[in-house]
Amino acid sequence: MRRASVAKLFTPRVITVLSALIVTGAPPATHATNRYYLDQTSDAPAGRYRLNAISPDNVRTPEKSKRPPAFQKNFLYTLTDRSAGRVVWTFQGGGQQDSPRELYVHDSGAVVVWAAFDDLLVFSADGAGRCVRLSLRDCLPMNDRRFVEDTTAGPIWSQWSTWRFVTFKNQLLFYVRAWWGQQIVVDVNRGQFVPADDKELSDALRQSDRDETLRALRAAVDELKSGRAKDDDDWPATAAMLAGQLGLDESVELLATLERADAFTSSATVGIPGSERVSVGVDTTQWRTNPFRQVVQLSLRRLKRSPQCLSATRFMMNRAGKSEPFVVEPMPDRGRRLAQLRTGMEPIDVLRLIGSPDFIRSGPGEWQYDIDDEHEPLTLQLLWNGGRLKGVEQLKPPLWSRENVREQTLRW
Repeated sequence: MRRASVAKLFTPRVITVLSALIVTGAPPATHATNRYYLDQTSDAPAGRYRLNAISPDNVRTPEKSKRPPAFQKNFLYTLTDRSAGRVVWTFQGGGQQDSPRELYVHDSGAVVVWAAFDDLLVFSADGAGRCVRLSLRDCLPMNDRRFVEDTTAGPIWSQWSTWRFVTFKNQLLFYVRAWWGQQIVVDVNRGQFVPADDKELSDALRQSDRDETLRALRAAVDELKSGRAKDDDDWPATAAMLAGQLGLDESVELLATLERADAFTSSATVGIPGSERVSVGVDTTQWRTNPFRQVVQLSLRRLKRSPQCLSATRFMMNRAGKSEPFVVEPMPDRGRRLAQLRTGMEPIDVLRLIGSPDFIRSGPGEWQYDIDDEHEPLTLQLLWNGGRLKGVEQLKPPLWSRENVREQTLRW
């Protein structure tokens, strides 16, 4: 059954507390990038209630046999009580503003739909199917809007955010927590926002975040140890990020284990302008990234632990006419070798000396390494031009210690 993708790490289930989040900008008048709103189905955790969202635009015809048109609309929402075998309510959406991005169903029968343009469609559990529309952007402080990327496909900000139902003092609430920490809380039964600055509520939200973060990380460790294969985007990056942001020392051992997850992206990124393939066959114009490992290593550093420095990026090489990864062994002592770097070096020389970079910025041709030194940690930045090292910079304090800098890098 399809679940909300942002809830892969934090499943929408009842917990004793809540949180919330944010966001957006007004919908663009025109679109240069397509966005697809597919039919969805989501079940409540206990399985009693099922919500279907279906659009006539998604009906396959000979003319639409390959892919439906973009920006589907006119979704019909149907909530079914599976134990009683009856339809609880239906709701006919209108234009694209009612198209679903994610569905959340509570065991009580309450429903929240994260709709296009960052509206929330809220349905209480009274069974009447009355819809209350709330705009997340109305709750976003002006200063926080810098964290929202306005694109031709709409605003982007939801990565590493958490969305779930929670109960607090017998109230059913819906919680969202943005990756930069902004919280938004909705009273589901009343269909209105609730201030999240009450200390008792704030403490409950933090406890909720802690419990859900540790639960997700423990589940991931169990899967890693079982050897079950996972897609690169199925690892709990949101939980790993939140562990560092919240300063959860209890997560250190779990994160250290999860650093070993081989979650490299399946497709290569086209890279540094002017870079050339070196004679041994390593292609520095294409690489794969392990975003989950980047997040894990970031959180370990924020928890004052040095990661194992397993490669978070991996270049490709040609061997016998086939493209395969160029694997570099972990180099936790790479900080001791920085003095050996010289301008004019080729990429292969740098890779052999200090290993693969932690982050690559392809536009300006930069490799970044977070160097762990107990006295003075730093970020090493290497600048490339024409396949040669042209500059070496030491950034202090390191980028991982600067508020939201690494989060911004990882989002893209």
